[in-house]
Amino acid sequence: MIAGNHPRLTALVRLLLSPLVGLGAGLTGLAPASAQERFSQDRFATALHHFEQRGFEVRLDHPRCASDGFFGLHIRGTAAVVVCPRGNRLETLLHEGWHGVQFLCLRDRPWIPRDEVERRLSRRDQRDIESLYAASKWQREAEARLMAALPWDRYAEELDRACGYGS
Repeated sequence: MIAGNHPRLTALVRLLLSPLVGLGAGLTGLAPASAQERFSQDRFATALHHFEQRGFEVRLDHPRCASDGFFGLHIRGTAAVVVCPRGNRLETLLHEGWHGVQFLCLRDRPWIPRDEVERRLSRRDQRDIESLYAASKWQREAEARLMAALPWDRYAEELDRACGYGS
């Protein structure tokens, strides 16, 4: 067995080798990825490529990833985004990637007006943000949550518009 009893390593090996599953009969101990897993991996790979083509650096590990419950971050002042190997990595990439867009492209100006953010964001998300972040960070966090919930095609269009790509 390649990864043994290490769930994180098993998941990483599956991700890296998923295009090879079905081709390599010699790979034992790896179950073929389900259609849903492949779809999710494909969407993550598409988003990752989109960010990298636009000059973002996406890191798939960071010392802070060792903290339980830590999913990712935008490294302020840089074009680097960290996506830890846990949780919904696509959602984390989109959320933290939007923080990168906010800093690098929007220069911390809001992209979505506050009244629209308040109207579109669930009460639960609003309460979560209020309890986790200083009031000065509310707009940034709320906007990143809304953007991460968009369908990928719409998100990619908004990213490109916000950063002036393709215009």
